Amino acid sequence: MKFAIAKLIKKHGELYSEQLGIKLQSKKESEIFKWFLAALLFGKRISENISIKTYQEFVKAKITTPEAILRAGRDRLVEILDKGGYVRYDFSTADKLL
Repeated sequence: MKFAIAKLIKKHGELYSEQLGIKLQSKKESEIFKWFLAALLFGKRISENISIKTYQEFVKAKITTPEAILRAGRDRLVEILDKGGYVRYDFSTADKLL
């Protein structure tokens, strides 16, 4: 299995988690939550570039923890999603995060 994964990575490039600076190897709860957030963004029918840009907007706004998301509230989350270009699913994604 490890060989197959390594072969796929070699053929297609680095992992999304690595591209986004998420350190899953650390197994820290904070890094795992960042991956959850990124996975939620990548899970919609929206371009890869928009998902990446939107995740980066969350990082820039320092909203990458459950507590920060709750403090931000729906309007702020929608603002960040829109800034990243995630306009098609902004309200529904904000609601899911909350």
